[in-house]
Amino acid sequence: MVTLDTNVIIRYLTGDDQKKADSFQRYLAKGEDLLLTDVTVAECFFVLTRLYKFSHEEIAPKLLSLTKHRRVICHKKLLNQTFQICLKINVGFVDAYTAATALESTGGRVLSFDEDFDRTAGIKRVEP
Repeated sequence: MVTLDTNVIIRYLTGDDQKKADSFQRYLAKGEDLLLTDVTVAECFFVLTRLYKFSHEEIAPKLLSLTKHRRVICHKKLLNQTFQICLKINVGFVDAYTAATALESTGGRVLSFDEDFDRTAGIKRVEP
């Protein structure tokens, strides 16, 4: 197993360096398991929205496709729910990830001043 880095994923998803994108495609075909961390997914989301100016609707399916690859080891359920929340209420990755984690781990309770959480079904925002 090898851990995936953001720059490989960015090349693969954008094709801005086709040689590197093709190289990763061939690596995927070799059959080695790839560890994809949640932090790497968050960084990919940030880079693709801020630097490449992709919309959430453009990014989510691409990153979800990668997380669903049989050789990619990651928190598939949590990341899938994160992207669903991100798309449904149009929030950034980190807030969506926090909401998805809360739904999975704390009965939906989030300690926050951020009222965006109020728009997520199942989330109960609590202020300190």
